[in-house]
Amino acid sequence: MELGVALKKSVITVSCAIVAVLPKVAFAGPMDTDLRIVSYNIYNRPWQRAARLERAQMLLGSLGADFVALQENARYFRSDTVPSELFAKALGYEVHTHWNEDGFIFSTGEAVLSRWPILDRGGLTFAQNRFNDAKGAAWILVDTPSGPLAVVSVHLVSMLGGVIKRAQLAELTALLKRLRERAPVLLAGDLNEAESEPLVRSFFAELQAQSWLGVAKLPVGMGSWAGGYGRACDDPEAELIDSIAVVAPTQASVSLVITAADLLRTQPPHPSDHCPLLARVQLHSP
Repeated sequence: MELGVALKKSVITVSCAIVAVLPKVAFAGPMDTDLRIVSYNIYNRPWQRAARLERAQMLLGSLGADFVALQENARYFRSDTVPSELFAKALGYEVHTHWNEDGFIFSTGEAVLSRWPILDRGGLTFAQNRFNDAKGAAWILVDTPSGPLAVVSVHLVSMLGGVIKRAQLAELTALLKRLRERAPVLLAGDLNEAESEPLVRSFFAELQAQSWLGVAKLPVGMGSWAGGYGRACDDPEAELIDSIAVVAPTQASVSLVITAADLLRTQPPHPSDHCPLLARVQLHSP
């Protein structure tokens, strides 16, 4: 395997799921930092909400990731029950939450949880959205032994292609270009369409982004969105619309590469209608 890494598979069991854990990767370089990120759309409607939140928290706790990128991080009636804040407190993360809309009845946005101290943070609510369906991105900047790293959680409009998706991708591209002036960028989220679709393919090409799909070994037909709480991600109707990618910095003094990735197959009762993605990345400073 490239980079000469040794792989060891393991499986963990939690009450809400049985998930495959990414192989442990050992690097020899003293300036290499091995990191793991989970991307998870935690779609959760009011009914049985507390139970799904508990299962999602147990799942995330079992994975021990350095970063968690959350989408559809929502609350109702200005409740104190904000998933990102609950997870951060229970699991020992720092957290940055960005609201795309924050109304009395319903609030939704993205969040990033981090094991590393957050040095800077920000958010983007897209200028063009469908009615009552605001989307955007949350980002953080952290410092690691191998140098700075930006982490972005994004959620794009729930439609295939079109003018709104094109405009959102243009705003996201501008944000990522600004961030890569400061550090390599780890992008994770729900694109609401496959990476093979023309708009997303062009977006990745412009940024010369490395996709998780280049190293993931997914069975044919596996999707990240099942379309309902009662379906699994190997359901024939499931779609692969979530993604993790890395964008190289403008200054090539630090490199970031995805070394392993997988889609975690949760078991019913599912915490969300999405399955989480998990990737292992290496941040290298020569």
